[in-house]
Amino acid sequence: MAERVEEALPITTRVPHETAVRTTPLPHQNWFQKHEALIIGTAAVVIFFAVWQAVGSARIVSRLFLPSPTDVIEAFTELVKDGELAQDLGYSGAEFGIGYLLAAVIAIPLGLQDARLHRNAWRALAELAEQREDTQSAAIAWKRAAGE
Repeated sequence: MAERVEEALPITTRVPHETAVRTTPLPHQNWFQKHEALIIGTAAVVIFFAVWQAVGSARIVSRLFLPSPTDVIEAFTELVKDGELAQDLGYSGAEFGIGYLLAAVIAIPLGLQDARLHRNAWRALAELAEQREDTQSAAIAWKRAAGE
């Protein structure tokens, strides 16, 4: 009888060398190709602001409805210098907090009550199905009443 000799191969990779996928290297990219997305994105933003400034400066539309970017920056710096921006942010933050608190105080109990009523409705349907000896519907209703 011939004995079988197994050779111990060192495992250095997850994929055996015979089945490794060989790919061709990617072609060399120049600087523009490497940064194409950044260049196009930056150009798009610059073009957007340039067109906005041109339309705003031409006063095709009223300054009230379409101020130019420079008008916006001027108004922003004026609000910061006067301290009006901080005051307005404080009022807005307080209104947001009060609204969020009121929503939570009202919505959480209503949600819990709705879940309880929903569960009770499924229980009532399950009992009605049992009275009518509809075991399949009763089983489904009891599962729904249990929250499954």
